Amino acid sequence: MADTWTVLQSVAIVTIFVCGFLGGVLAKVSQRHAFTTQILNLAAGGVLLAAGCIHLLPDASDGLKDLHGAGDYPLAPLLAYSTFIILMLVHMLAEYFALNVAGKTEDRAELINSQQGDAAVASALAAQLASSSNPRRWASAIVLLAGLGFHSFLAGMSLGAQKDVHSVVDILGPILAHKTLAAAALGSSIVNAHAPNHVFYTLITLFALTTPLGSVVGLAISQFSDDMVWASAFKALAAGTFVYVAVIEIIPDALSVKNGLMKLLIQFLSLVLGFGLMAMLAVWV
Repeated sequence: MADTWTVLQSVAIVTIFVCGFLGGVLAKVSQRHAFTTQILNLAAGGVLLAAGCIHLLPDASDGLKDLHGAGDYPLAPLLAYSTFIILMLVHMLAEYFALNVAGKTEDRAELINSQQGDAAVASALAAQLASSSNPRRWASAIVLLAGLGFHSFLAGMSLGAQKDVHSVVDILGPILAHKTLAAAALGSSIVNAHAPNHVFYTLITLFALTTPLGSVVGLAISQFSDDMVWASAFKALAAGTFVYVAVIEIIPDALSVKNGLMKLLIQFLSLVLGFGLMAMLAVWV
């Protein structure tokens, strides 16, 4: 049984890495299908939202309710939404960093303008400055890598800490969906920064490795306890992570009113479909 469980975890880790890497490569080879990408992102957002709220959080609550000293305190929601708040803080700091770098770039362009006295020359030099180093786009790409990598690592820890097939199924599907689409978003950001091929593949590989590394750490931590406390705690962390990714990162960016009413309805139905299918899965797993 132990050997079978090791094989299952190993297959899950390899599959997550492959999905993460291929998602990034997909962004590099296909840049002209924005509406299709939005639909897929919204479906994934629905899957993540249902996975966090309907699958993981109730399971985590059941696993933690008998924890010694906890009483009737809702530990699972506390862990889940504390994770949500921490990820939001990381996001805010990342946005500040990106805007700060962008502001410095604009200041340098204004300095060029004041020194040259010719708006056309200043504009050309500023454009050359932006195209040569791409500071704002590089900042966005690195910030995105850090943010996505952080909650991918947390999701991996949650997967590694699980001790039964039912729990792995609950977490693995949403992780695969999110990993692929997150890697595609990261890949697009790196491509927009005009990164050389070796830099592109290095960054995508690093991102693809974050969830497998988290799985190894979660598996190691879970070995300290024979009960389900660690697994339930990591389920709560995963629930908060999935809800954050869906509500803050995926759905607002992908659900666009600029595409017209019909496309907006198609996007919304994609979100509902992803949520509904994952919610229906709770009947069997």
